[in-house]
Amino acid sequence: MKTVFFNILLLFVLNSFSKATYNDTIATKLHGQGCGIIPNSEEVDYNITLLENLQKTDSNNVLIYKHLAMQYYILWSREKNELLKEDYRQKSIRNNLKVIEFIKLNNSEKYLKSSIINNLLVLFCFGKDCQNTKKYFALLKKREIKSMDNTTITFVKKSCNIE
Repeated sequence: MKTVFFNILLLFVLNSFSKATYNDTIATKLHGQGCGIIPNSEEVDYNITLLENLQKTDSNNVLIYKHLAMQYYILWSREKNELLKEDYRQKSIRNNLKVIEFIKLNNSEKYLKSSIINNLLVLFCFGKDCQNTKKYFALLKKREIKSMDNTTITFVKKSCNIE
């Protein structure tokens, strides 16, 4: 059941991130990206290396953090080793929070995508951090709860006793 849930959730998140905006030139450089396409391990490794190299020269580009968060989310969802899984979870959270911080600093919260909130919600939930899970559930509920599938909503509510 957990594997099916992860796959459904992964497809949803990949679809959310696969739509490149007109100014997102980074998305075109990433391997294994696109609507309904799930990158394999080699493609994810390539993407992370590319994004980390770009980050060294352009640390203020919010799109780098957005794409890094997604790549680490993919690794987290696939990883079996609990230590690596937790490392990927933390890296995805850190990068998603940088995107949110950038958006708030630039007073452009209308550009905050539900997919970023979804990812944080799921990552915090699986980390048994119910305080942050509830925080992001409330934020998502204000925005667009319909962006989450019912299985995810049920899982999150049950895991953290959310009404």
